[in-house]
Parts: sequence; C-alpha cells; structure tokens
Amino acid sequence: MAAVTSSGVTLTTTQEYLASLKASYLDIDSGWKLDSSTPDGMALQVWSETMGNLDEAITAVYNTLDPNSAVGLQIDRIGAINNIPRALATYSTAPLVFSGNANAAVPAGTTARNSLTDTLWASDAAITLGSDGTGAVSATCTTAGAQTANVGEISAIYGSIPAGVTGVTNVTAASVGNDKESDPDYRFRRNVAVANRSNNIIDALYSAIYGVTGVKQVRIYENDTKVTDTNGVLANSLMLIVDGGADADILSAYASVKSPGCGDNTGRTDLNAYKVTGLTATPAGNPVTLTFFRPQLVTIYEALSITSSTLSDTDKQTIQTQTVSYSLNGFGLTTGFIKRGFQIGESVTAGRLYTPANYVVAGSGFINSLYIGTSASSVTLLTIPLAYNQLAVFDADNITITYE
Repeated sequence: MAAVTSSGVTLTTTQEYLASLKASYLDIDSGWKLDSSTPDGMALQVWSETMGNLDEAITAVYNTLDPNSAVGLQIDRIGAINNIPRALATYSTAPLVFSGNANAAVPAGTTARNSLTDTLWASDAAITLGSDGTGAVSATCTTAGAQTANVGEISAIYGSIPAGVTGVTNVTAASVGNDKESDPDYRFRRNVAVANRSNNIIDALYSAIYGVTGVKQVRIYENDTKVTDTNGVLANSLMLIVDGGADADILSAYASVKSPGCGDNTGRTDLNAYKVTGLTATPAGNPVTLTFFRPQLVTIYEALSITSSTLSDTDKQTIQTQTVSYSLNGFGLTTGFIKRGFQIGESVTAGRLYTPANYVVAGSGFINSLYIGTSASSVTLLTIPLAYNQLAVFDADNITITYE
C-alpha cells in the first residue's frame, strides 16, 4: 500500500496488488483457478484496481501539499499561507474615439465591438463630443484576459446607440490584459517572492545555515561600525556561530549567501579553540576561504528539592528527561510557554527550569527549591550569565533531585 517516508511517497500499482493477491490465494490452494475468465480471478482484478486507485488518491493528496507539484486550488492555498495570492486575469484597455454630432453625449458604459474578435469594450467615463464631432475616452474590454484590438478593429457601436453618435474606432492598439496566472507561472513567482523576502544577508544566512543537516543552533553577530565591538567582533564583519552540522557543509552554505567584502572574523586569535576556517566554493564554483565559530559549551548543573509523598524514582527520571528536552526545544506540551531552548549567548535562569519540573510534579507535591551552577560542587545560583559565544548544555546525570 502507499507509504509516506522521508524520501516521499511510494505506491503499489494495480498489477502489483493483483500479483500479491494471487500469490496469497495460491498459498492457500496451489490449484486455485485465478485467471481472468473465472469469478475469483475477476474479483481479484476488481479488488486490486480498487486498492491501486486508493494508492493513487493518496499520492495525489500528498502531491497537493508540495508547492512544486500542487495545482489549482491547492497551490492557491499554499500561496495564501505566504500572503502571495494568484494573480487574477486583468482586462485589456484601449482609447476609443466616438464621432457624430457636436455636443452629442456618450454615457459611461457605452459599448463598442471588435469587428474581428467580437469582444465588447465599454467606455470608462461619460463624454460630450466636441465642436468637431469627436470625443476620446478610454474603454475596458468586458472579457478578462489577453484580449487584443489592433488599430481600427473596434469599429461598431453595440447595443443602445447614443443619440447623435454615428461611429467609433480605436486609433491605437489596445493595452492587452493578462490571463489568469497559470499554475507554472504562479509557482515560479511564489518561489521567487519567498526567496526575495530573505534578501537581507542576515536572514538569508540564518536560513542557509539552519538548512544544513545536523545544525541545531545558529547565532550571527554583525558589527557594521569601524571599530571592534564589546563582544570582540571585528569592524565591518559578521561572526557566525554554529552548533552542530559538518564543517564542510556549513562552509558551503555560508559561501552561498555571504556578501563579498564583509569580514568573517578570521583574524580573531582569542577564540582559536572554537574557530573553523576552510576552503569552500560559491554556487558558481569560485573558491573562497571562510571562517565560522563553534559555541563554547557551558555545562549546567541543577539541584531540585521536592516535597511529595507519591512521586517515585521514575518521576525523577522523567523530570530529568523533560528538563534536558526543555533546554533544547522549549516546552511544547501545553500552550503559553516558551517554544525554544536556550540559545547561543543566552543566560540561564533557574526560574525557567521550574516549567518542565512542575509539569511532572503537578498536584503530587511542590518544588521547595531549585538552584543551578557550573560545577557539581557549587549548585547555588539562580542565574548563570553566559557570554555571547557560549551555549548552555544540560545532561540528565547533572540534575539532582531529592524528595522531602
């Protein structure tokens, strides 16, 4: 049957279903007559076709969720998520010249016909013919899309003819409208529009690096001044700090969006232990040497004292696991809490760590105290300030829980 995997969707064909069903029947009785002339054979064909159709339907539904394969209404819905609606058909316009008696009135909406295509064109405003018996006004085709009208083709008044008006023509070709945006055109425009929204180098760099396999966190510092800033970021440079991901992959992604002429802090010597410098290439294949940094990891120790007569050692393990998960991803089990973990350069406060613990303790007790520290021998702090390039890391073994 159809299966959705990390590689996409795969389906089983009607013939594969038929072969599988026949094999299953023959396993029961090797003499079973299953050719298409028998009732059982015909039944298997019906069943296999039905299952094959279901697999095709599943594949079709899967494809509607992909901007690169969705069509019709579904790609409209995808575009709506990005606030990029499909361009509707526009209308062609043309300047018309009416002729007739001097001072004759031509009401707005007076309709003229293209004698070649039979399209109708309605005047956009009311006019009065001048002393020479002519008057110009713009007109809009009543049919949306790419309706053409060459010089002189709009030549007949259609419907009610205003008193004193004897003729009409277009002295220039029409400004042609557009048909409703096709799926391929809409898909291309949407993809370009989404990409253009990350034209800011910082946003584009975040997007590129987070797209690298294995990357967990990214922090970018920009110093657009002419002097080194308080974090040591060199003048007129970016400093990229990445947790996770392969060095080569990160350098390649960096090269794909980095602007020329902007420094990358390769000259920093105080962070050599965390500096990664390597030769990579731009998307066009031009070689470039770039530098990024790994965060300085700071191990966090935590000690909790909980009053409870019902919580068990298993609950201790759950609190430890939930705390580590919270440090990485935030708290997603209920609404109203932070949905991200501790970031590079973010200080750790004991107050945030009550959240995962309280979720487990709930009505079974209460937390008496919660302290943190950077060594097992000194877990007495409520706040651990971290430097701009540091990242807090938690481990279940470093979380001590006692019951009172």
